[in-house]
Amino acid sequence: MEDALDKIGWSGKVLTFAAIAAFMSLSHCTKASALLAAGTQAIPAPDQFFDSNGVRIRYVSVGQGEPIILIHGWAADAEMWVSAIQDLSRSYRVIALDCRGHGKSGKPTDPSQYGMEMVNDIVRLMDHLGIAKAHILGYSMGGSITIKMLTAYPQRFLAAVIGGSQGFRPQDVDTPETPLIKSLLSGMSLTEAQIANAPPNYPRPTPEQRKQMEEMNANQDPKALAAVRLGYSGLIVDYDLLKHNAVPTLVIYGGNDNPSRFDELKKILPNAEFKEIEGAGHAAASFSPEFVADVRDFLARHTSVSKTSS
Repeated sequence: MEDALDKIGWSGKVLTFAAIAAFMSLSHCTKASALLAAGTQAIPAPDQFFDSNGVRIRYVSVGQGEPIILIHGWAADAEMWVSAIQDLSRSYRVIALDCRGHGKSGKPTDPSQYGMEMVNDIVRLMDHLGIAKAHILGYSMGGSITIKMLTAYPQRFLAAVIGGSQGFRPQDVDTPETPLIKSLLSGMSLTEAQIANAPPNYPRPTPEQRKQMEEMNANQDPKALAAVRLGYSGLIVDYDLLKHNAVPTLVIYGGNDNPSRFDELKKILPNAEFKEIEGAGHAAASFSPEFVADVRDFLARHTSVSKTSS
């Protein structure tokens, strides 16, 4: 069942992290239970907020050391990083935000408020916290924001981790007529839109599973999420600019997440490290123990301490 979900969901065209977890539970998949559990745990830190060009952005900060900023996927929030925060905060200062349009952050419904503004939010957060450079880790939509930031603000990086994304390309951008976007723009809840736009032969969630999805999507606004997607045109990445990347970079993705889509990126970033998590789909890869282990290994080789001691 996970393979089928990956075929329709890796690019975010149909399903989100919450929907993938809920739908996967139809087959009693243990990975689904892990995803659902991760999405319901609380981050052990108080919410903080700052103003980013008129939009209120929520973030949390845990731990001490070199800073790592975590950027979540579409229709998720900072809570997707609970396990990663628990692990990485033992050695680093980990900062996770709710991207604009998500979670407890402000939710404009104008697509022009997204795109590059989502990149600028990361820079403004760093400025707000007095951070000159940080490790930036993004997954799915967050990975695309990270890639775009590499071309616009390379001087703000210590290292980059790009998860489950090759960056937005022109063919990845939705229109108001894209079925899921059309549903969200109509005011249909995210849960109902996900169910309505699932493949016609896909099992329908039980009332309990639907309730789980609604709980996980409770902080999301459908029209804002549609605006986020329509704003992706501002995040389209110029691969010619990436050719000059000098920032240490790790690209990490699941083996069942259409890995061939990273072939062009491998040519563009010949000095980057590429890690494939065997047997993992799009959502499952980000929650797997291998993901955090690979990130920790990469960061350990690109911190001030390791450089000083080498």
